[in-house]
Amino acid sequence: MTPKISKKLIKMGAAAVLLTVFLPIGTLSAEIIRHKNGELVSQSGTIYLIQDNQRYGFRSAGEFLSWGYRFDMVLPATRADMALPMNGTMKARAGTLALDTADGKTIYLVFDDGARAISADSVFIFSLFDGRQFFPVDLSNYPKGPAAGFDLIYYQHPTGALINDNGTIYLITSEGRAAFPSEAVFRSHGFEFNMAQENNYEDAKLPLAPVLKYRDGTLVNDNGTIFLISEGKKYGFKTWQAFLAGGYNLSAAISASIADYPEGESFE
Repeated sequence: MTPKISKKLIKMGAAAVLLTVFLPIGTLSAEIIRHKNGELVSQSGTIYLIQDNQRYGFRSAGEFLSWGYRFDMVLPATRADMALPMNGTMKARAGTLALDTADGKTIYLVFDDGARAISADSVFIFSLFDGRQFFPVDLSNYPKGPAAGFDLIYYQHPTGALINDNGTIYLITSEGRAAFPSEAVFRSHGFEFNMAQENNYEDAKLPLAPVLKYRDGTLVNDNGTIFLISEGKKYGFKTWQAFLAGGYNLSAAISASIADYPEGESFE
């Protein structure tokens, strides 16, 4: 009998797969305004991430959702957004469990450099991911590595993995182990606690990397005042009308204190 990872397979209709989302009609003060790094914008049914002053498109809803993004985070694109150079497409986030839609049955663990199948014969390896969500993704153009096995337990976890060291959650980065200083920062990256695996001896050898900050594009409700986080700064809204005109949604905001963040110029 084939073991099950979870019943939490994300179900999406054709409209979602095509990334057709219904966004609030915003009237940004001018179409020359460009959204900030980390924000998500939509044009003609395609969602883009603005990063490093460029656009990165999402090919599918599965890849979009694998990053912990939600559709209420997406804003109407302006002409200035669409004038940014297109620099490729976004693949599933490292650490994602993906059901390969190319064959409709194989579960893969996605890494920065490709994807590795999880053997259906290994009940124990499957049990490591019990309760985790997995996302339908066409992995036909992802490089494939060897099947994931006991190396997930005994060897250093790869870049993009979350590890739990006695209650402290770390993200494995190219610089080492980066800690999340708070649950709010952790949640801002779209992670869930059941995504973290127990650290091991090899993980403990990694150097400590700089502590992680809020993900760019995060809306934060700081005691009733809404800010947008981007590039280490917080940007407020001078009026409620400015918030609504930008197409922002209160449902996308997380509650936290960001008093230590420097403040950028507020939205008009």
